[in-house]
Amino acid sequence: MWSEHASDLPVYDVPGCVGNVLIGLRTHTWLQWEHSTCCSFTHACDWFRFICSGKNQGPYGQSTYTDRHPMNIQKQKKVCIVDIHFSMQAISDEMEKLRLL
Repeated sequence: MWSEHASDLPVYDVPGCVGNVLIGLRTHTWLQWEHSTCCSFTHACDWFRFICSGKNQGPYGQSTYTDRHPMNIQKQKKVCIVDIHFSMQAISDEMEKLRLL
Protein backbone atom coordinates (compact mmCIF):
# COMPACT_ATOMS: atom_id res chain seq x y z
CA MET A 1 0.00 0.00 0.00
CA TRP A 2 1.20 3.52 -0.74
CA SER A 3 1.96 5.65 2.30
CA GLU A 4 3.48 9.05 2.93
CA HIS A 5 5.27 7.48 5.91
CA ALA A 6 8.80 6.20 5.27
CA SER A 7 9.15 2.42 5.40
CA ASP A 8 11.58 -0.11 3.94
CA LEU A 9 8.73 -2.59 3.50
CA PRO A 10 5.07 -2.04 2.57
CA VAL A 11 3.08 -0.15 5.20
CA TYR A 12 0.18 -2.07 6.67
CA ASP A 13 -3.05 -0.18 7.37
CA VAL A 14 -4.84 -2.25 10.02
CA PRO A 15 -8.46 -1.25 10.71
CA GLY A 16 -9.50 -1.20 14.33
CA CYS A 17 -12.67 -0.66 16.30
CA VAL A 18 -11.52 2.94 16.70
CA GLY A 19 -9.26 4.37 14.00
CA ASN A 20 -6.57 2.57 12.02
CA VAL A 21 -3.03 1.56 12.91
CA LEU A 22 -0.25 2.00 10.37
CA ILE A 23 2.68 -0.38 10.79
CA GLY A 24 6.00 0.08 8.97
CA LEU A 25 9.69 -0.75 9.22
CA ARG A 26 12.82 1.38 8.97
CA THR A 27 15.77 0.63 11.27
CA HIS A 28 12.97 -0.07 13.76
CA THR A 29 9.31 -1.04 13.67
CA TRP A 30 6.98 1.94 13.88
CA LEU A 31 3.28 2.31 14.57
CA GLN A 32 1.00 5.27 14.03
CA TRP A 33 -2.59 5.34 15.22
CA GLU A 34 -4.64 7.25 12.66
CA HIS A 35 -8.12 8.75 12.89
CA SER A 36 -9.22 7.40 9.50
CA THR A 37 -8.39 4.93 6.75
CA CYS A 38 -5.58 5.88 4.38
CA CYS A 39 -6.63 7.31 0.99
CA SER A 40 -10.16 8.19 2.21
CA PHE A 41 -11.89 11.56 2.17
CA THR A 42 -11.67 11.78 5.96
CA HIS A 43 -7.92 11.00 5.77
CA ALA A 44 -7.53 13.94 3.36
CA CYS A 45 -9.34 16.15 5.91
CA ASP A 46 -7.07 14.80 8.67
CA TRP A 47 -4.00 15.53 6.52
CA PHE A 48 -5.18 19.14 6.08
CA ARG A 49 -5.63 19.47 9.86
CA PHE A 50 -2.11 18.02 10.30
CA ILE A 51 -0.63 20.56 7.86
CA CYS A 52 -2.35 23.43 9.73
CA SER A 53 -1.61 22.24 13.28
CA GLY A 54 1.54 20.09 12.91
CA LYS A 55 -0.17 17.45 15.08
CA ASN A 56 -1.08 13.87 14.27
CA GLN A 57 -4.83 13.31 13.92
CA GLY A 58 -5.65 10.25 16.00
CA PRO A 59 -8.96 8.60 16.87
CA TYR A 60 -9.11 10.40 20.24
CA GLY A 61 -7.90 13.81 19.09
CA GLN A 62 -4.60 15.43 18.21
CA SER A 63 -1.12 14.38 19.32
CA THR A 64 2.25 16.09 19.20
CA TYR A 65 3.86 12.72 18.37
CA THR A 66 4.54 12.62 14.61
CA ASP A 67 7.05 11.13 12.16
CA ARG A 68 9.48 13.93 13.00
CA HIS A 69 8.82 13.82 16.76
CA PRO A 70 7.97 10.18 17.60
CA MET A 71 7.34 8.59 20.96
CA ASN A 72 10.20 6.13 21.42
CA ILE A 73 9.60 3.00 23.45
CA GLN A 74 12.76 1.18 24.47
CA LYS A 75 12.72 -2.57 24.84
CA GLN A 76 13.86 -4.18 28.06
CA LYS A 77 17.19 -5.97 27.98
CA LYS A 78 15.89 -9.06 29.79
CA VAL A 79 12.58 -10.65 28.95
CA CYS A 80 11.07 -13.34 31.10
CA ILE A 81 8.94 -15.96 29.34
CA VAL A 82 6.44 -15.82 32.25
CA ASP A 83 6.02 -12.05 31.69
CA ILE A 84 5.35 -12.64 27.99
CA HIS A 85 2.75 -15.27 28.83
CA PHE A 86 0.93 -12.93 31.24
CA SER A 87 1.13 -10.06 28.74
CA MET A 88 -0.35 -12.22 25.98
CA GLN A 89 -3.07 -13.41 28.37
CA ALA A 90 -3.94 -9.80 29.25
CA ILE A 91 -4.16 -8.92 25.55
CA SER A 92 -6.32 -11.97 24.91
CA ASP A 93 -8.62 -11.03 27.82
CA GLU A 94 -9.02 -7.47 26.53
CA MET A 95 -9.79 -8.71 23.01
CA GLU A 96 -12.44 -11.05 24.43
CA LYS A 97 -14.03 -8.14 26.32
CA LEU A 98 -14.23 -6.15 23.08
CA ARG A 99 -15.96 -9.05 21.33
CA LEU A 100 -18.62 -9.09 24.06
CA LEU A 101 -19.49 -5.39 23.65
